[in-house]
Order: sequence, then structure tokens, then C-alpha cells
Amino acid sequence: MPDPVVQPSALKQAAAFFSRVGERLRNRLRRHLGPNGDLLALSVLLAFVLIRLIRPIAVGERTFSVPVSVTSTSPSSTVVGVSPAAVTVTLRGPVKALDSFYGPGLSLHLSSSNPTRRRTETIPFGTRSFGGLNDGLRVVGLSTNEVRVDYDNLRGWTLTEQHLALPQIEGVPLQGIATVSIVPGQSFTISGSEKLTGEFVQKGVRLPLGPVSVKDKIDSFETSVPIRIPDGSGITSVHPSNAIVRISIEIAAPVEAPVPVAIPVPPSEAPLLPALDEQETPAVEIVDEPMPPPATFPEDDDGEAREDAPPDGDDPPADSGAAGADHTQTPAEE
Repeated sequence: MPDPVVQPSALKQAAAFFSRVGERLRNRLRRHLGPNGDLLALSVLLAFVLIRLIRPIAVGERTFSVPVSVTSTSPSSTVVGVSPAAVTVTLRGPVKALDSFYGPGLSLHLSSSNPTRRRTETIPFGTRSFGGLNDGLRVVGLSTNEVRVDYDNLRGWTLTEQHLALPQIEGVPLQGIATVSIVPGQSFTISGSEKLTGEFVQKGVRLPLGPVSVKDKIDSFETSVPIRIPDGSGITSVHPSNAIVRISIEIAAPVEAPVPVAIPVPPSEAPLLPALDEQETPAVEIVDEPMPPPATFPEDDDGEAREDAPPDGDDPPADSGAAGADHTQTPAEE
């Protein structure tokens, strides 16, 4: 079905509508931003569009520190040192690509067969030796273009489960207490530097194991955990790379309260205190003394006893004034 033909009247109506909307917008911009408000808003809009269009093609530079890794392909030697251990790299490319670039993803891996079996070798490299670059990024600068590599003779040792460290237990079982042990009867073959790994084995340092999770476990079980190579040990490989450990989950028995038990005491250890019926009661002396006579009081004329009269046997208090008034001393008494 052919498309309907737009009438000229409809086009005119649309043009008139957008013209009115534009006039209203321009008047508002001029009222709020000044006489040139419409031009100012238009310039900001154009700047935003230009930034969005130009930024992806803008070019910039960034520097990163990249670790150096060297692998020896010789069956009789191994790498024991690399100097310098890291190289400073300058990358150039679009700014957007540099902003989104993950620096640790950049790597420098070198290999050497060491055909002359030298103890030290210098390995050159260039801008194309790096891996992990994004599209549009390239290396334009290096802090150095060669590294020094130290080698040592490669040797092997056979170890048992006694050379393994107990793994760490993670989580808590649903019930009981979890303990870990290494299944006996296992043997491992390690390869490494004759000097560094030899010292590592002679010191009796144990190889660490990965953690074991006992979360939501109920019964005991056995599992395989990876063997980790310690830094600075000079070990290049471990075979097999996993060890078998056993996790024992035991439920603790409930603790019962102790029952008191009567322990008989031998006669020789009996207490030295005598029994109550055998203890001597101290004698109490009873003294029979006569009771004092009751007190009597003189009577008044009406036959009642005076309350102020002293009791019998007591002398009345002496009054010097009264004695002088009632008694006259005679010459014979003098």
C-alpha cells in the first residue's frame, strides 16, 4: 500500500508549531541568561557535541610498571634471578583506551634455552615483546631494553607428607569440632635450583597447602588441596601438585556433673576432739547467801508510812544546822 501523501497544509502547521516553540524557548533563555542567552545555550550544546566526537580520537600517553618473567627451556638449568625485576613502559593511544586500560594485564615474558650453560646471561627485548595491549595502544618508551638473568643447575628431590604444612581450616561445621591431618604414605617430587632449593630442603621448611572449607559439613571427609610454592625457594615444579588431607569432625560428649562420694576416714585419721557426751562440764559453785530484810518506813500520825523516810538500817543524813539548834554543849561535855 503506498504511503499517504502529506498535505501541504500539514507541513505548514508543523512549521508554525516549531516556530512558536522556538520563539518561546528563545524568549525564556534571553529572560534568564541575558540578551544573548539563546546564543550562549547553543554554544554550550555545540561544545558538548564536539567533546563527545573528538575525545575518542584524542591521543595521550601513560606510563606503567611491568614485571619481567624469564623462563628457561633448558632441562639442566633454571632461572634464579632477574635484574631489573620490573620495566617502566610508556604507552600511547586514544585517551579513552588509556583510561580503560588495565595496567596489571601488561606483561613481559622472555624465554632462554641457555645453550652455553652460563651462570649469567643478558637477554634483549623490544617494544613488541609485551603482551596484553589493547587495540590502538602501542609501546613508545622503555626504561631499559635488556635484562640480566642468573641461572643455576636444576636438580630434583623426593619429599614425603612430613614436608607439608597443615592447611588452614575455613568456616565452621554444622556440629562438632573439625581437625585436619595429612594422609600418610604420600610422596612428592620437586625440581628447582641446586643452591636455593637445596637450602630450602635442608632447613626442613614445609611446603604450604591451600585452605580447606568445612562450612556446613557434618561428617568427616578427605579432600585434595593444592601445594603452594613459596617465594624465594627456587622450586620450579611439584609433582603431584596436590596433597590429600583428612578432615575429622567429632562431636564432643556432654559433660556430666560429678556425683559426690562419701570417703570413709580411717580411725587413725579421726578427729581428736572428744564426743559431746565425753566432754567435761565445768563445775559451777553455788553460794547460799541470806536475803536482806525488807525495808520498813515510819508511820505518820494517821498510820501511813512516810515516803521520805529512809529505810531501816540507814542513818539519816547529818545536818550541821539542825544539830546546832537541837543540842547544847555543856561544860561537862567539854
